[in-house]
Amino acid sequence: MDAETSDAVGTLRADIRRVEASLSAEIHRVESSLGGEIRHVASSLRDELRELESSLRTAMAEQGSALRAEMAEQGSALRAEIADQGSALRAEMAEQGSALRAEIAEQGSALRTEIAEQGSALRVEMHELNDDTKRHMDIVAESLRDDIRIIAEGVVSLSAKVDSLAR
Repeated sequence: MDAETSDAVGTLRADIRRVEASLSAEIHRVESSLGGEIRHVASSLRDELRELESSLRTAMAEQGSALRAEMAEQGSALRAEIADQGSALRAEMAEQGSALRAEIAEQGSALRTEIAEQGSALRVEMHELNDDTKRHMDIVAESLRDDIRIIAEGVVSLSAKVDSLAR
């Protein structure tokens, strides 16, 4: 490399070092300035967040109070409605109970009458069967008496034959 090129390279190096030093100083200055701005913005944002947090907490507390009041109101209304429904249901159940009792009493009377009629009919039928059974037994007894008389006559006849043979 010749002397002129060497001087030019040296000059360029010196210029680059000066620009580099100048840029480094500028970067440090901008960095310091930006650091201050960032800290200021961060502080400002923190303050804003605190204000928002405070206002949100207040709004949430107000909403909570309003909701509690509304729930208490709804609870009272529901209790009153349930009490009304309970009274209406009790009255309806009492009416149904009375109607059922009357119907059961009516059915009981009808069943008693029907049972009494059936009992009377069964008694008549049993008397008829008893009379039929008596007649049948009378016939069987008479037939049995005839059979016994025939056997007795046979025994007497055999006895007479046995006696006549024995003599």
